[in-house]
Amino acid sequence: MTGPPGPPLEMTQVGALVVPEGGAGEVGVDATDAVPPAPHAASAAVRKARTRRAGSAHSARHGVRVSLRESLTEPVMHRTIRIFAAVATVAIASVLDAQGTPPATGMDVIARMRSRHAGEWYKTLTFRQTTTIRQRDGRDTVQTWYETLRYTPEHGTQLRIDVAPLEAGNASISTWDSTWVIRADTLAAVRAGGNPFLALIEGVYLQPVVETIRELAPLGFDLAKLRSAAWKGQAVWIVGSTDPADTTSAQFWVEDKHLMVVRIVLSNGAGRPPLDIHLGAIVPCGKGWLATKVEMLQGGQRRQLEDYHDWKCDVPVDAQLFNPGAGKTAKHWAR
Repeated sequence: MTGPPGPPLEMTQVGALVVPEGGAGEVGVDATDAVPPAPHAASAAVRKARTRRAGSAHSARHGVRVSLRESLTEPVMHRTIRIFAAVATVAIASVLDAQGTPPATGMDVIARMRSRHAGEWYKTLTFRQTTTIRQRDGRDTVQTWYETLRYTPEHGTQLRIDVAPLEAGNASISTWDSTWVIRADTLAAVRAGGNPFLALIEGVYLQPVVETIRELAPLGFDLAKLRSAAWKGQAVWIVGSTDPADTTSAQFWVEDKHLMVVRIVLSNGAGRPPLDIHLGAIVPCGKGWLATKVEMLQGGQRRQLEDYHDWKCDVPVDAQLFNPGAGKTAKHWAR
């Protein structure tokens, strides 16, 4: 699953890439970037992440999560209008999809992804991943990661990555906007920056459209821009671009057959090549689908390759795996 693990790799997020400890592995990261704050440090990132968790509220009736401040200050009428707009968007997308009417915007594509698999998409996923990371000197290092994904209305999409060997207790837990670093089964750091792809690979099929749009906003996709194309023999919708010559702006590509994301292009900062992520080898999983091979490119060079094995969908997972303070008491499915 695209995203950074804990040690022996450092939990530094650089788009979709990971950075080995000391910053020696990936482009554009200083060694100081790889040094985490002390667990007790009251950094702005930690305060921000804690504030978000403490202020989270959830409407079980409507399935829409809002901040505590928003729930107190936003007029009830405006929230109701927004909820009904989300429901109407999904309903319209379902009708247009059935009629074969093409989407007009990126929001239409998101709504169609949601409506196509409504009530069916898997809520848990486990798999073993072989991760090949290209170092700056051209050498490849290979690691095994054990990944656990789940969606709940209360917490949204969460991803836990454990780096082999499991006995070392090195892992990370990510949401779309926060990351918890675990070393030796102990919480080492909390960061206000999560896995940027959880909304596109899981949340989009399960949560309200407005929530998916909110989670994608920091990635810079222009949802007003949309074009169609063919890619690797598939018809795709390209969200975030209208120009076939545009290869650098933030965009994601959705194949029309399964409505799965098969490509994501993300800006990697001024003067750096964008990250180009390819998702392929799509297989059935539960009542949904799963891309089982992910390749990440930068400047035309492969930086990371992920191959999935032994995947299982909609299987029970211990909720304590997503509690960063659980330590060894969490029951891991791979043990």
